[in-house]
Amino acid sequence: MAEERRLGNRSVIVMIVLTVVTLGIYPVFWFYRSKKRLDPVATTVRITSRSLRLAVGLLVANLCSAIALEVVISLEASQSILGGMVFVDRVLSLGYGAVLIYLSFVVRGILMNYCNDRLGYEVAFSKLATLCLGMFYLQYKMNRLPA
Repeated sequence: MAEERRLGNRSVIVMIVLTVVTLGIYPVFWFYRSKKRLDPVATTVRITSRSLRLAVGLLVANLCSAIALEVVISLEASQSILGGMVFVDRVLSLGYGAVLIYLSFVVRGILMNYCNDRLGYEVAFSKLATLCLGMFYLQYKMNRLPA
């Protein structure tokens, strides 16, 4: 029973607000906390520290890139420099998003295994909702697991 309580009951609305207020930093924190909560119940699939470090690195690089881009814009730099920086910023943003999607599917796998193996019943987890809504959808599903 303690395992089930440890997995869920976080407000999805609060998560959305925190994601907006922290400018996208909160998802990394959520996945880190999820790693701690899900490691005891994970069987074959786990959130790795390497993937979390990659997410943090891409996030920090992305934030630095965005700040540098604003500085370059304010200095009215040449179009070639500006274009290169915009490209780097977009690549870093895509990389960060890709890692978050990967982590979402890892958590989805852990939860599916947990429901099948530990709880003894199947819970449907939409691939499309996991792709589009990520941690918000997963938290919604965790909140509905039996207590």
